[in-house]
Amino acid sequence: MVTVFTSSGCSYCELVLSYLTKHNIPFQEKNISENHQFFKEWKDLKVLGTPTTHFEGNIVVGFNGDELKDLIHKVNK
Repeated sequence: MVTVFTSSGCSYCELVLSYLTKHNIPFQEKNISENHQFFKEWKDLKVLGTPTTHFEGNIVVGFNGDELKDLIHKVNK
C-alpha cells in the first residue's frame, strides 16, 4: 500500500492526497505533525519535506505529477 507522510497545513500534501484519490490509489496518510511514531518512520527515510509518498522503496517528495504517475504505474502492476 502507498504511504503518504504529510504535515499539518501543507497544501502540497492535500494535492497529493487528492491526486491519489482521483486515480483510485489506496493509501495510508501518516501526519508527522500529529504522531511521533509517524515522524520517526518519515525521518528513517532520510528525506526532507512533505508530502513524502512511499511505495515499495519508491519515494516521491513533494507534488510531482510525472513522478506520481510513474508511482501509480508501479502500484497498478
